[in-house]
Amino acid sequence: MKSERPLTLVAGKGGVGKTTVSAALAVRAARSGERTLVVSTDPAHSLGDVLGVRLDHDPSAVEANLDAIEVDAERLAAAHVDQVTRALRDYAHPDTWPDIDRHMALAHNAPGTVEAALIDWLAELLDGVGRDYARIVLDTAPGGHTLRLLRLPESLGRWTDDLLDQQHRHDRLRVERGHDESLSERSRRIAERLQRRQTRLETVGRILTDAERCGALLVCSPERLPVLESVRLAGQLRQTGIEVAGCIVNGVFPDDDHDFIARRRGQQQRWIDELARRDPDLSLQALELRAEAPAGPDELAELIAFLRLCVRKTT
Repeated sequence: MKSERPLTLVAGKGGVGKTTVSAALAVRAARSGERTLVVSTDPAHSLGDVLGVRLDHDPSAVEANLDAIEVDAERLAAAHVDQVTRALRDYAHPDTWPDIDRHMALAHNAPGTVEAALIDWLAELLDGVGRDYARIVLDTAPGGHTLRLLRLPESLGRWTDDLLDQQHRHDRLRVERGHDESLSERSRRIAERLQRRQTRLETVGRILTDAERCGALLVCSPERLPVLESVRLAGQLRQTGIEVAGCIVNGVFPDDDHDFIARRRGQQQRWIDELARRDPDLSLQALELRAEAPAGPDELAELIAFLRLCVRKTT
């Protein structure tokens, strides 16, 4: 399982241990000497609990070489709406400002606003890969939310392309109607702003789809719904162009002669086999169920050492 990329996206169904795995990967990278940032975009915000530190929207030092962030999506959305409102006011007649304010107030709670704000924030964050941080581990929200977020650079890029095209047609029409051939200051500012956004989205898209720089690591438990979700998610991530580095099956019962444990372990193994059968290209590793969930960097540092290969072939 290749996991030494500068950017690792940890994804999967809710409640399967994504945050714990993300934190463990980040601690391991930091203790190997790499300047590392672990970021949680999951609204559940349990990263600070796992690391044993208080986190907020800005980077907080956990230990040497390791910073962590719990993204405040509502704060991002509010700042995003405010930025767009100010930009629209710059280009619109003052008489229209009350209408703009009303529409943008409604936009704060519109579908996609949080994701659009988050992708803009991530664009700035990813720009620092290799400069501010050698490694970034992104603890993502549960499956569907993650896919919507990761597909945004492409869809927003097409939308920005359309706006740029409309702006160019508008400028050509001005020339055809006998206006000064030089672009107005307003037109130039609009075009420059759109072009900066387009460049930023293209950069995010390139990073996410570059297998040398980014890989998705799935986490699931060996049960029916998490396994089926992982199969779907792996396929959808690949369609988006994102490399799937592998899958950690978390919470596997140890081999034991006790009747209950042996039966549960047999049920789990059937779902591990089913995962391997449905996605034979997916590299699988297992983490055994622990008596207590790891907490704090020291316990997390030990966790990855307990990874072991799953049985890959079924008869």
